[in-house]
Amino acid sequence: NICSCGTTFGYDSEPEKEEETEFQKQEKKRINTTDEYCRQGRKLMDNGDFLKAIEYFDKALEISPKYYPPTFNKAKAYYYAGLYEDALIWFNKSKFSGRCIDNYVILSWIRDTLNELNRFDEAIKAYKEAIDIINEDYDWTINFHKEQRWDSPSDSYLNSLLDKRNERVSTIKYFLSIIFSN
Repeated sequence: NICSCGTTFGYDSEPEKEEETEFQKQEKKRINTTDEYCRQGRKLMDNGDFLKAIEYFDKALEISPKYYPPTFNKAKAYYYAGLYEDALIWFNKSKFSGRCIDNYVILSWIRDTLNELNRFDEAIKAYKEAIDIINEDYDWTINFHKEQRWDSPSDSYLNSLLDKRNERVSTIKYFLSIIFSN
């Protein structure tokens, strides 16, 4: 391109790519390997082989000890295998520090596990903690996104997720109101 004053200007056809550091390469490989073990473990869970799945989640945890997916999936595998005490340990290890929105899912699993163990008072406590998280954080998130609906056709999936999320919150609140009114 040439300006009216005669100066040429333009853009490079392709921006320079930064070279990946060795650390970045190793980190990417570690995460990819961990995710692959998790995929294999989830596939085994889908086929009902929960104890074998736990072995794959253990392999993932050897590589990434503090990574959330293998920890949570291992807990679910123990739960489905009927090993509720072990499941409870791993669900608790899955919880995020502080009050975060993802903890309500984990607390729901903890509640179900405690119900299986006939520890109903603790289950109710986990349920109350989950609803507190929903009330404090989730409602704000839902209301924020209600005002910012996506308009393009490609975003209809996101809109449907928000609708489903709103439905789940309403259902959880309804059942909690029944439980706590008794």
